[in-house]
Amino acid sequence: MIIGAVILLILGMVQVGGWEALTYKYHRAVSQSTMSLLLNGTRPSCGLPPKNAWNMLRQPLDEEMPWAGFIFGQTTSSLWYWCADQMMVQRLLAAKSLSHAQGGCLFCGYLKVVPFFAMVIPGMIARVLYPDEIACSTPEDCMRICESAHSCSNLAYPKLVLGVMPSGLRGFMIAVMLSATMSDLSSTFNSASTIFTMDLYKHIRKRATLRELMIVGRTSVVVVVAVGVGLIPVIQMAQGNQIYTYIQAITNNFSPPIAAVYLVALLWSRANEQVRLSLVCLLHVALPRQTVNRHVCILCPRYAVFISYRIPSVG
Repeated sequence: MIIGAVILLILGMVQVGGWEALTYKYHRAVSQSTMSLLLNGTRPSCGLPPKNAWNMLRQPLDEEMPWAGFIFGQTTSSLWYWCADQMMVQRLLAAKSLSHAQGGCLFCGYLKVVPFFAMVIPGMIARVLYPDEIACSTPEDCMRICESAHSCSNLAYPKLVLGVMPSGLRGFMIAVMLSATMSDLSSTFNSASTIFTMDLYKHIRKRATLRELMIVGRTSVVVVVAVGVGLIPVIQMAQGNQIYTYIQAITNNFSPPIAAVYLVALLWSRANEQVRLSLVCLLHVALPRQTVNRHVCILCPRYAVFISYRIPSVG
């Protein structure tokens, strides 16, 4: 995936004309409908690239990404994802030794630099190369192009893959993207199965046999898949059909309370089972209130509870 993303970045840069050309053309990458409105003296409400698109640390009152929210909000999200997320924890527990686990964490930390060049920059390149599709400014145009009245940014990466890469590399990149998706889904299903089977069912059925636990685990995977398929219309309606925005909206609701539970268990030696369960109960009460306006399934807070339950204490 990384090799394919690097190749896509290089080919996209060649098509645009280099880094300086990208920084110059990006602010002028607007669709024909947007250009027509500008020529008529009308400034559209959307479809124009932000003036501070190349600034990561923005003003504290910035509507999209203030620097305080970026730094402190990302810190809590990182604590949750790297330290308490079940998919990450199960990979560390599968390491050969403590040194291997620590080395894997450091290596993954360096890999987090890659998405800026593998995802963000290609998305900006796609807007420059295909402004009429990616930068549609009216709901009618967006509905005609991608059947979404809010934006067609979801088309940026696949549009760039199909438009820039040659035939052989194009098929290779699509195969890699599908493989990465399957791997991520497999990890998610295994995590959900483990959480339900070991953290819930095993406490209810204390004398359950290994065969029974295996059957329950496989059945829970089928249920999770069915629930995920059933939530597809909800995801399409939420956040204007912007998948990445929808994912961030969910994780940003989960990460602060889970990070708080993790830090309390790690830094306070007297944080016993009762303290952790009290924090988990607060999490269980607070999350539905925070997420009710974001079309989040009511099962998600329970899922977060089971994740937090497995956080160990120190002392």
